[in-house]
Amino acid sequence: MDNLLNKVMLDVVDQHGAVYTLEAMCEKSSDEPNSFGDCVRYLNIEDEIIKPSFDMHFYSDKTGKIFKLF
Repeated sequence: MDNLLNKVMLDVVDQHGAVYTLEAMCEKSSDEPNSFGDCVRYLNIEDEIIKPSFDMHFYSDKTGKIFKLF
């Protein structure tokens, strides 16, 4: 099983409806195809690494904002 992380730019929206374009790390498996949303491992926002919750929302301890994939 060979999983690689790739930097990607994507759009996210916070709980107030503001849209941000930011860097994320996406894991692509060579064994199984997966959807884009399933491959995102974390977001990088202003040097803060934010990992998703179970429902794929990303909570920032730094700003208190909640992001989701757009």
